[in-house]
Amino acid sequence: MATLEKCKEAEIIEKINGCRICCDCSSENEYNIFVKEDGTKKFLLSCREKSNSTNKFFCAKPRREIHMYVNHFKSFSETTTKSDKSNFLYLWKPYKCPFFNYNRPLLEIYLKGKKYGKIVEPHTFCCDPVFEIYNSKDELKYKFYNNCCQKGFIFSSCKLGQYCEVYIPIYKGNEKEFLDNNVGIVQKIVDKNCAGLIANISVFDINFPKEATVEDKLLLLMGVILMDYRYYGS
Repeated sequence: MATLEKCKEAEIIEKINGCRICCDCSSENEYNIFVKEDGTKKFLLSCREKSNSTNKFFCAKPRREIHMYVNHFKSFSETTTKSDKSNFLYLWKPYKCPFFNYNRPLLEIYLKGKKYGKIVEPHTFCCDPVFEIYNSKDELKYKFYNNCCQKGFIFSSCKLGQYCEVYIPIYKGNEKEFLDNNVGIVQKIVDKNCAGLIANISVFDINFPKEATVEDKLLLLMGVILMDYRYYGS
């Protein structure tokens, strides 16, 4: 992961799926992750969801269970499982039924069967989107935070939010005041490609904090994917 160690910026692009274009009925979302250097993009990782269709269509997003596999290739075996050695990371969002501060949505990340970190969506009394990034030692490293007044969040439940740009600053985990002291930023970009607009695909650009390690960067990337599921995913 030397490439990720040196990079300052990355892009996450949801892959166009024929079922999404026709009827938004795909249960397996896929993403490609690229590192960006000197105006060029280099492929880094591919992510593929393997979830139950019934779970997708009948569970609300905060409750929905997700299984996702991450590897260094642009394609996956149709029978891939979390024990496959070709998978670099395994992501699991367990079924949760949130109630205020209880059973909050979370995404657990595993590397070769060992806990690598987790992303938690804490309870807020406002509708402001907040995601907390924890490392393998359960230390709170970073937070995504912004107010909910951006059009991309206001209209996220009715798909219109997919056509709006959104900015989500990254703060240090111990930060309590969210002003202009962010250490990085995530930007949701509107895909102006015709097929991308029709398929409602998500494109995110992330500028990493200067002091972020490779572990931190991977966790931040996975945090963006969880955020996409919560607000824009199918």
